[in-house]
Amino acid sequence: MHRFCRRLSLLALSLLALAAWPARASDLLAAPLPVRNLAPVSLLYGLPVMQGAQRCCERLTASARIAQVSNFTSARFPETQLTFDGETTQFEYILQRAFGRRGEWGLVLPYVQHTRGFLDRSIDSFHNTFGLPEGGRDLAPRDLLNYSIRSDGQTPVAFRDRQRGLGDLRGWLGWSLLTSDARALTARGQLKLPTGRVDKMTGSEGTDLALWLELEERALLSRVGVVISGGVGFAALGDSDLLPDRQENAAWFGHLGLRRAVGPRLALLAQLDAHSDLYDSRVDALGGTALLGTLGFRVAASQRLNIDFSLMEDLISRSSADVVFQLQLHAQL
Repeated sequence: MHRFCRRLSLLALSLLALAAWPARASDLLAAPLPVRNLAPVSLLYGLPVMQGAQRCCERLTASARIAQVSNFTSARFPETQLTFDGETTQFEYILQRAFGRRGEWGLVLPYVQHTRGFLDRSIDSFHNTFGLPEGGRDLAPRDLLNYSIRSDGQTPVAFRDRQRGLGDLRGWLGWSLLTSDARALTARGQLKLPTGRVDKMTGSEGTDLALWLELEERALLSRVGVVISGGVGFAALGDSDLLPDRQENAAWFGHLGLRRAVGPRLALLAQLDAHSDLYDSRVDALGGTALLGTLGFRVAASQRLNIDFSLMEDLISRSSADVVFQLQLHAQL
């Protein structure tokens, strides 16, 4: 087995062993997994991560998450030629806290890196094991970096060497509309600022505004211990320097998830996350309609620390990142 797969297996076993220890755990079912479409184009825009309908905790909370993304897609049309072959690593640092009786705020500082990577053999094995389509990945040279976009005579992106830099800063405010033992409803708004760069594929260089509602339902499937989460929202997309003539002005996004505790310190999570087209194009990889499926687990390492591990898979070919491995540490300070 490839050394990366061995490392993932060791990490999973370590977290599961940690979950077996008795402790006063924080709420394992308080939020869904933090999922965004991390395909090279879609990650540039201000589509938010679903936070869950429960209001953030009273203490200042810090989170750090790392996502390792494997990309392999290409398209050739008369008006657009596109290639994404490489890996993207995204680090995000998050601060959040409640205020007043119903409010909350949050801030996300991302750092993005595009490299040759090391996951190609592991992804081939994963696809073969579960019978998933390769999309030509198995026939291409491994561990290369080639990100390029050419459309309507413009070439805003073209690089074969490592690129890295600060992504687009995101901040949000939330307001609890309903809180009970059975269900909760929260409204949120997010502003994304243009602190990244298009030529490095770290930001859109536009300002985006997103508004959304999140619902948590605890009563409907309470007999089997399952919590249901849902969300729907709308994002106004600011003018990007990527391909401004083809960019949509707005996008819809949605979420449906299930969460179940299987012990005092371990929960299993499954969810679907989707968004509409970001560009008017026949090329799905150019911010096309996306549907992501995610499976993961959450471990309460202590009363104030949760650890998430998740695997995201593209369910609509080439519209989202091929495979994403994500780890998050969520701690109350």
